[in-house]
Amino acid sequence: MKTQEKLALGIKAAKQGDRITAQNLLYDVVEAEPHNEAAWVWLSYLADTIADRKICLENVLVINPANDYALRGMAQIAEFTNPKTDASPPVVRQSPGRPLPLMLVTAFWSGLGILFLGAGVKEIIARIGDVLTSRNFPYYITPLQLWTLTIAISFLILGIIALNVAWGLHAKSKIGYYVSILLSLGLTLLAPTALLIAETFNYFYVAISGVVPVSVLFLTLMSQSGFDHDRTVSVNPERN
Repeated sequence: MKTQEKLALGIKAAKQGDRITAQNLLYDVVEAEPHNEAAWVWLSYLADTIADRKICLENVLVINPANDYALRGMAQIAEFTNPKTDASPPVVRQSPGRPLPLMLVTAFWSGLGILFLGAGVKEIIARIGDVLTSRNFPYYITPLQLWTLTIAISFLILGIIALNVAWGLHAKSKIGYYVSILLSLGLTLLAPTALLIAETFNYFYVAISGVVPVSVLFLTLMSQSGFDHDRTVSVNPERN
């Protein structure tokens, strides 16, 4: 979604009273465009404290010192607070930092995606080489060759999926969050089962294959705070 579309949707949500949706959209706008005057104006309208509103209005005045709404808002704040001398220039508000669980689970899916992607490319090249050098080529492909090629392609697809999940988590997308939960659950159920039914298996690997997905699942659930912008609006300035 383009920045201007998010801005329009955020303003619409604010006018309809959906403050949380409006804040989420407007924070995305100022992250992409820190000097978007309209987004800061509406964030000041949705601010939950006078201090937060002041930060938003200061950012508006940095962008446009003649903004009448921001000037009047700062005058209103000055009537209720004791002004403090601050020689430093107004600082553009930064988005909340990423919690450690979110960084860890993002790193896991990134590493797994790179591993699967590399293995998939390597196996596809090897399997295609086997097919091309086979006596049966180009008349037909044996079921075994088709099966090994399918597995190689599956590794490639899994690598792409894992990298997309990592990107979704890095971008704080709810889709990445939910897909990470679903994939973790799937790995928790399938990985140990696949190793147990194998002809030869190692109990250590079975345990690891169960512990790692469960750990990723819990890390994903613990990282939920990195996706939330829950705020309660207590300041109701006049509409722009």
